Amino acid sequence: MTSEHRPSDPAFANVPTLKELKVNLAFTYWYGIASLPADLKKTLAEGFKAMIADPEFKTGLENMGLQIDYLDPDESEQKWLTN
Repeated sequence: MTSEHRPSDPAFANVPTLKELKVNLAFTYWYGIASLPADLKKTLAEGFKAMIADPEFKTGLENMGLQIDYLDPDESEQKWLTN
């Protein structure tokens, strides 16, 4: 597994992370949407925020070993400008 932690899905219970294998590496993926009209950006941001706040959706992702960190449009812009 390339993430910091093993997924909670029992199918992957015995799959070690790279760090557990003494490989000092972990990585994640970032996705974003750029260059949209302000009204559309606002609608999508609100929809994504509601979607990932849904407990069932969040549990499903966590069971696959995925972690979601929601950033609103301003936070996302700051992340990309500083990293």
